[in-house]
Amino acid sequence: MSLFSENSSFVDSLDVSGVSVPAFDFLLGKNAKSTAMHERRDFQAPQKLVIHKKGSKKYDDNPTAKENRLERFKLQSAVAQLLPNSRTAKCLRLRKKSLTDVSVYRSVKHGSTSYKGLQTCGSVWTCPVCAAKVSECRRKEVLHAITTHESNGGDVFLLTLTNPHTKTDDLNAMTKAQSKAMSRFTGCRAVRSIYKDIGYIGGIRAWEVTHGYFNGWHPHFHILLFVGKGADTEDLQNKLYEQWANACVLSGLDKPSMEHGVRVDKGDKAAKYVVKWGLDHEVTKGHTEKVKGKGRSPFDLLRFYSDNQDEYSGALFVEFSKVFKGKRQLYWSSGLKEMFDIENLDDGKESDDEDELVGTLKFHQWKLVLKYEKRGEVLELARNSWESVMDLLDYLLIKNENST
Repeated sequence: MSLFSENSSFVDSLDVSGVSVPAFDFLLGKNAKSTAMHERRDFQAPQKLVIHKKGSKKYDDNPTAKENRLERFKLQSAVAQLLPNSRTAKCLRLRKKSLTDVSVYRSVKHGSTSYKGLQTCGSVWTCPVCAAKVSECRRKEVLHAITTHESNGGDVFLLTLTNPHTKTDDLNAMTKAQSKAMSRFTGCRAVRSIYKDIGYIGGIRAWEVTHGYFNGWHPHFHILLFVGKGADTEDLQNKLYEQWANACVLSGLDKPSMEHGVRVDKGDKAAKYVVKWGLDHEVTKGHTEKVKGKGRSPFDLLRFYSDNQDEYSGALFVEFSKVFKGKRQLYWSSGLKEMFDIENLDDGKESDDEDELVGTLKFHQWKLVLKYEKRGEVLELARNSWESVMDLLDYLLIKNENST
């Protein structure tokens, strides 16, 4: 598909508290009209993507990876429709204070492009763009911990904890009860004794949630257990089941079954899980549609809303975003990061990789990019040539003039 497709995932105006205003004016926080446009050249609207490579390094341009990167911006625009007052609705749209231009930089090492001078939200729950970036940093940290521990002679097990749920269960009430159950479980003297017997030194816990067509919301925990060598996973699973089942009942949840409540997998399964840890794998798996009856991730719901205008999926995503706002997605037990010499990273921090300035967008140019939802396309074109970005801006200018 051409990057210059007429299809846009975001309307030209945005409804804010019942008042329709130009989307780009609202999101930039300005009402000023654009004045001097960039110099017009002889130009025809391109029929296909043209990458100029004059004196520039040719970077890998995998079609699937490109499609995934473009989809993140498309899904982020869908979040802006569903949650117009959220930080994600402003992410990579509003400029930082005191800055008038938006700059595009390219990583010297990887060839990837990014914006600088824009506000970011850093949300792993609701922002497809930030989630991919943050989760990749976390994935590297976790893999480093696993490989280091295993090289030192230890094992890493994947512990999965879940509880029964139905379509009528309230997500907010269930997550509150799960939090209580987890506190009971980790604070239980019997659990601490079980962990001590297997040489437990710490764990990394992830809270994940899916939604099923038949059984509703399914929040659950995945925990990486860093333990000594040679523990029996089946015996460990049986012992932990009794403690988890008891914690669930005491916290107001239904008692989980032996078959589904607790599962302990060996290191190979743990490593495979971490490769797709967090929300980045949900964003980058493309448009693959889940089979009915199986769970959909929050970004699956968002994708279905965006692609099919499905209001039910959109409402579910809004419900999820409200319940999980402010919750930690990934939790390291005390002292574990220090043990593996892992530096704490700021989720909203821009990349410190060596990069080079590709080009700068003036205020009036950025308004056009926002109006026609071409933020992703600008970055894709800038991977190889700023001249291609200027061609796109010319095209958008002509399109804008013809629509007025």
